[in-house]
Amino acid sequence: MHNKINIDKGWFWILFGMITVVHLLGMLCIDIMDVDAAQYASISREMLESGEFLQVQHRHADYLDKPPLLFWVTALSFKVFGISGFAFRLPSFLFLLLGIYATFRLGKMYYDRRTGQLAALVLYSSQAYFLFSHDVRTDTILANVLIFGLWQLAVFLRERTMLSVILAAVGIGLAMLEKGPIGLMVAIWALGSEIAYQRNWKAIFRWEWLIGLAVLGAVLAPMSYGLYRQFGWDGLEFYYWTQSFGRITGQNEWSDDSTIFYFVHTFLWAFLPWTFFAIYGVGKSLVELIKSKLSGLQPREVFTLGGFVITFAAMSLSHYKLPHYIFVVFPFIAIIAARTIWEVIDSGKGQKVFLILQWVIFSTAWLLVAVLSAMAFSLQNWLVIIVAVLMFGASAYMLIIKRTGINQLIYSALFTIIGLNFVLNTHFYPTLLAYQSGTVAGRYIVEKQLPTESIYFFAVTMNSLDFYSRSIIEIADEKFIADASGIWIFTNEPGKDKLAEIGINFVVDREFDHFDVTKLSLKFLNPARRSEVVAKDYLLRIE
Repeated sequence: MHNKINIDKGWFWILFGMITVVHLLGMLCIDIMDVDAAQYASISREMLESGEFLQVQHRHADYLDKPPLLFWVTALSFKVFGISGFAFRLPSFLFLLLGIYATFRLGKMYYDRRTGQLAALVLYSSQAYFLFSHDVRTDTILANVLIFGLWQLAVFLRERTMLSVILAAVGIGLAMLEKGPIGLMVAIWALGSEIAYQRNWKAIFRWEWLIGLAVLGAVLAPMSYGLYRQFGWDGLEFYYWTQSFGRITGQNEWSDDSTIFYFVHTFLWAFLPWTFFAIYGVGKSLVELIKSKLSGLQPREVFTLGGFVITFAAMSLSHYKLPHYIFVVFPFIAIIAARTIWEVIDSGKGQKVFLILQWVIFSTAWLLVAVLSAMAFSLQNWLVIIVAVLMFGASAYMLIIKRTGINQLIYSALFTIIGLNFVLNTHFYPTLLAYQSGTVAGRYIVEKQLPTESIYFFAVTMNSLDFYSRSIIEIADEKFIADASGIWIFTNEPGKDKLAEIGINFVVDREFDHFDVTKLSLKFLNPARRSEVVAKDYLLRIE
């Protein structure tokens, strides 16, 4: 047996370290974005201050939309490290590292060490995961504790150890504490696919599953008790059914006009630079599965394929979708993509096609870097420029000079995505967030030591202002403002005009530029037309 091409151990850790640095820079340099991430940070801060961990509240009101795990671990991080954007992101990043390790171990178990290592790099460097670490959502912890639990499920299928079934139940339980029943359903789809493919029906009746169910129940018990105390049976029904399955049946009030293909175009950008390998790998695996007629004679696993395809299809039927919802399947597809990359490199089949696609990704990514750095927001930081040039040079060198499969298809892609996200995390996003008025206003309030108990929202609310002012800014109406004096009002242009219209005397303490940073547009990215879409928010002093 000949030695297979592999990633050098030294290169692996260098690349892993470079990816980690970019993740950490994003956690340190980028402010927390409205709406979701800033809301979760504010809820966690409120939980820490109230000391109430079983009954979640947001702005003093009962909160039911998301399970509590993110808030628990973030409140703990705030208590240990202080309240900051980095402390908010740190627990999710640690779970992300756990997910990377679990992906490595699952890929190694089903294939070999090099597949596991590449799967870890693929997942860690995917565009979605770079976003995951700084724009924290509940899906960040969900995806990574779930793949940990699924790895242990796969171990249990093979080795039938008590420890593996307990750890699997803990991982799945934590996933449910983070995002609800979707954690359990993905596990059932992945496990069921493998059992059906192998025709290992006896595995369904193993007595150890009872131990796993008991552990799962114990993990969910504190949250379930808190839900019952706070909302009664309605809270339990919402959490265990309506929030997840209701989006498919239509029982959940959340709905949008997205089509069943929504996650297809999301996946195209979110899994870059590995998207084309992933698509080819899934297609090839499905063809092989059909050819085997589910006989169980083929050695290839379907644990990852079933987990990816069935979950992707089920989520595509949801009446309400956001891009990060599909990120839960990325550990599965990272293993499929890694296996596919090695097959292409080993056999040489299709390598020219993937090289052309790699050139497309290389060209597009670095063109984007140039546009964002030279046109959208002028890049003046020479350190960032030097690092970006070095990453471009390394990627081009691997693609053009060191013309081997591993250099062109793996190393070049990694240097490109690392360079792109280095610029995004150190230049683009920090500059962009200067247009999130809630963050700027919150810092201004703290800097000027304004009394937060005398500051009110009018005609607008922002979670970022709550978080960065380290308080819960109350909401005022026209009557309250008319009868008050010596207070500050944070409002937008229409709110300011309304106060002037009803005769309120005020002084503009400070004016802020505001743009919804999650909804980038070509007008905003064009400095010459940016003023057309940038609004004004105000901190008004009521005399």
